[in-house]
Amino acid sequence: MSRDHTVLRTRSIFVALSLALASSALAACGDHEQDPYESTGGAGSGTGGSGGVGGAGPAPTYYEDIAPILNESCATCHVEGGIAPFALLTYEDAKTASGIMKIKTGAREMPPWNIDNTGDCNTYADARWLTDAQIATIAAWADAGAPEGDPKNAPAPPTAPKGLDKIDKTIDTGFDYTPDASLADEYRCFVVDLGLAEDRFVTGYEVRPGDKRVVHHAILFAMESAAADAQVEALDAADPKPGYLCYGGPGAAQAQWTLGYAPGAGALMYPAGTGLPLRAGRKAVLQIHYNLANGPYPDRTKVDLTLEKKVDKQAQIVKVGTNDINLPPGMADVAATGQMKIPDGTGQFHVWGVGPHMHQRGRTLRVDYEQGGQKTCIVDVQNWNFHWQGLALYSQPLAGSGGGTLSIRCGYDTTQETMPVTAGEGTSDEMCLNFLYVTQ
Repeated sequence: MSRDHTVLRTRSIFVALSLALASSALAACGDHEQDPYESTGGAGSGTGGSGGVGGAGPAPTYYEDIAPILNESCATCHVEGGIAPFALLTYEDAKTASGIMKIKTGAREMPPWNIDNTGDCNTYADARWLTDAQIATIAAWADAGAPEGDPKNAPAPPTAPKGLDKIDKTIDTGFDYTPDASLADEYRCFVVDLGLAEDRFVTGYEVRPGDKRVVHHAILFAMESAAADAQVEALDAADPKPGYLCYGGPGAAQAQWTLGYAPGAGALMYPAGTGLPLRAGRKAVLQIHYNLANGPYPDRTKVDLTLEKKVDKQAQIVKVGTNDINLPPGMADVAATGQMKIPDGTGQFHVWGVGPHMHQRGRTLRVDYEQGGQKTCIVDVQNWNFHWQGLALYSQPLAGSGGGTLSIRCGYDTTQETMPVTAGEGTSDEMCLNFLYVTQ
C-alpha cells in the first residue's frame, strides 16, 4: 500500500466504538479501581516547552512549559464538571497532580490513546498523544518540585471545540437515564427511531453528553435489516429498565458502526466526499458507556447529524479479525491470529482510519497488509487499554489495491485466569478485531 497525500481535515474519532468499542458492566470483568489522581480524559496532541530536559538549562516551569501541554492535550476533560476526576486548569491543580502526571504520561496511560503514533506505523489526526519531549518535560518539572514560572507568560486558555456547520437531524432518546450506582461501569444500549423516509449518508456528527461526569463513550450503530430491528427491540423489551445492557456490541448481527464519541471530542466531519449510510425506515442503537467514578448522575445524551443525499465515495466499515480464540490460562503473552484475502478484482481502495478492538485481557494488536512481497503496517498497539479504544483517522489515508492479504495478531495476558478464554461478546470472552474505514 502507498500513502495518499490528501490531508484529512478531521478530528480523530477516539471513541469507544464498542465498535463495539465498549462494554456492559465492567465490574463483571474485574475491578476498576480509581486512583484519586487517575485521569479518565484528555484529548488532542500539541506542542509544549522542554526547558531543563536532560539536565540542560533551568527546570521547566508551569506557565512557560507545562500549561501549553495541558491546555492542548488534557483540559477538555480535566475541567470542573468533566469526566476526569480532577481539573488541570490552574497552577495549583497541576502542582497537586504533578507526581501522578509524571507517572501516567511516562507510562503512556495518559492522555488516553491506544495506538502507536510515532510514525513507525502511521500517524493520526488529532491523536491523544504526547511526544517524548513533552513527556520528558512533565517529568523534569515534577522532579524539580513543580516550579510556577511567571504568570505573565500564561498561554491563552483552551477553547471549546467547534460545532457542526449544519445540523440535519438530532437523535434523542427522549428521557433521562440514571446509571446503576452499584456498578463501576455500565454499558447501556438505547433503541432509537431514525425517522428517515429516504436513505441518507452521515458526513459529520457531534455527540452532546447530557452529563459529562458520567458519559465515558458513546457509539451509534445503524441497523441494516428488519431482522436487526427486531433483535434489538426484543432486547429492549426484555430489560425492565430503559434500554438494555450491552457489552461488545448492540446484539444484532446486521448492525453497522456509524459514529462514536470519547471524552473531549467535539464535532467530527468524515473525510471530505465520504460518508456512512443510514437506511430509510431502520432503527439505530445508541450505546453509552457510563463511568460511575464521579457518581450516578442522570444523563440524556443527544447526537447531532450532518446528512447528505449522496456522497462521492460511500464509506464502509470493514473488519479483519478471527474467532479462532482459545487462550490457555496463566500466560503472560498468548496470541490469536487471523487473515483476510482482498480479492484480486477489488481495484484501488483507500483506508482512512482504523479501530482495534479486544476485551480486558488484550495487550497488543497489529495489522499488516501484504501484497507482492511488500508489507505495510495498518495499525500497531503496544499498550492496550479497554477503556480507551476507538476509531482513529489517519493524518493521511493509505492507498492500496486488491490481491493482498490483511493479517492480524492480538496478544493477551491470561495470568489472572483459571479457565481457557474463547471468542465471544461477553465479559468473560475475548475478541480480536480491527475495523477499517474504507472507500474505493
